[in-house]
Amino acid sequence: MPASAVLSQYTFANLGPMTTTYTAPAACYTPTQVGLAPDYLPEAVAYVSTCAERFSASDCVQAGSVFDEDWAESTRRFIHYYSPGLVCPDRWTTAGVASKGNGTAIDSTGVFAPTGFGTHAPVYNPAWNIAMENLADGETAILCCPSGYTAGVGGGGCYTNLPVSMYTATTGCQNLANPDAVSTVTFIFNGTTATGRDIGPGSATTTVSTFQSGDLDEMTGISMLPMVTMYHRTVDVPPKETNAAGKFGVKGGDGTIGTLVTVWASVALMGAILFGAA
Repeated sequence: MPASAVLSQYTFANLGPMTTTYTAPAACYTPTQVGLAPDYLPEAVAYVSTCAERFSASDCVQAGSVFDEDWAESTRRFIHYYSPGLVCPDRWTTAGVASKGNGTAIDSTGVFAPTGFGTHAPVYNPAWNIAMENLADGETAILCCPSGYTAGVGGGGCYTNLPVSMYTATTGCQNLANPDAVSTVTFIFNGTTATGRDIGPGSATTTVSTFQSGDLDEMTGISMLPMVTMYHRTVDVPPKETNAAGKFGVKGGDGTIGTLVTVWASVALMGAILFGAA
């Protein structure tokens, strides 16, 4: 399990082991909760239909009710994980793998490899980077997303974009960050120390907008599910999963072999980050 219970204002919550394939109800793969994201940043939720609405995990992930209860709490941010975690849910695929030897640098692939930011560190420390920072020696982290969903580079959710026409509300609720809650922080990113900003949990306020004709022309629909984050050590992997090179393979829910995946946290902060800076 992770080295620390709390890191960078995120509480790491262990949801127990995930050593067999979890199968979600078929309804989980037909998006019913649709928000709005800007075309230029299609992973970031800008609006939801009402201020009471949150993207729900429900039974689409193992122990999803815990996700929903914790996301409703405004005083803490969470990264939920399964430990030991070995198998992505059915119809989910490996989105990233990060492993740390005893006192060695971290080897990362997929969303854990920060190619999406080019040569620059992000302004805010992404949740997946915090999950990777929290690896204990000899531990691996794995991230899973549903097939057809993309792992958000800047935040932590798995998202799919939809026609904007699927957003049927005429109003939208937006999270706005309180400028007084923004602080300067340092964090390790891509092997170097970066300086950025952080918004304290519970510091966002909400505002409701009524959309006029043309207001959504540069928006896209978005639906999200949480990333599944798993941590394990080599000793947690059954011997039959070890290959000739001495490395273990983590089987995705689609039957492919990956090597480690890590989960995420709430996307509500992302909306506050993007649209509360003004």
